[in-house]
Amino acid sequence: KVVGKIVNYYAKAKVALAKIDYTSLMLPTEVIIKGKTTAPFAMEIKEAKDEQGNLVRIAQEGNFITFTLSHKVRKNDIIQLEI
Repeated sequence: KVVGKIVNYYAKAKVALAKIDYTSLMLPTEVIIKGKTTAPFAMEIKEAKDEQGNLVRIAQEGNFITFTLSHKVRKNDIIQLEI
C-alpha cells in the first residue's frame, strides 16, 4: 500500500524529506522505497521529524516528514508499507 513519496534527498546528511499522501504512518514502521531508477529496498523508519523539527510518532496524511536512511533515494520515489 502506497503511503507517500520522496520530495527531496539530502545526500550529505543522508536524510529524506517525504510527503505522506494516502494514509497515516505509525512509527516505527517497515517500508519499501522504490522508483524508476531506485532499486526497491526495505527499511525501518525508526523516527521521523516534522517540518518544525519535532519528533513524530504518527505521520498524518498531508504531513511532510524527514528521516534518515542508508540508501540514496530520488525525488518522486514511492514509499509503501511492507506487507
